[in-house]
Amino acid sequence: MRMKRIVAALAIAVLLIACEDATPLAGYEIVTTGNAYGVGGASAVAGCPEGKVVLNGGYLLLTPNGRVISNHPVPVVYPAGGPPPGGAWSVRVVGPPNENVGVRVSAICVEA
Repeated sequence: MRMKRIVAALAIAVLLIACEDATPLAGYEIVTTGNAYGVGGASAVAGCPEGKVVLNGGYLLLTPNGRVISNHPVPVVYPAGGPPPGGAWSVRVVGPPNENVGVRVSAICVEA
């Protein structure tokens, strides 16, 4: 057990040293939706502001009876001649047919 702790501590130290000189991501921002509820299922999309793209995303189940069936980025379609729209992260949850389920979605956005 002690050896695992030492190895873990060394791995963290190496990671911190490697990240010390890293450039932060420009325009880093977390966008979170409000709470989305629905009987039998719910979905929500967290969208990035214009000029930013989605780097990653996630969710918080708000009810114990929900089950995630999709959790993914929304493809960005760039309009011809215009600025790129923001990307987004989408999540869909389902639950028992007669029960409320809820989800909150977050998108990690950075400058395009």
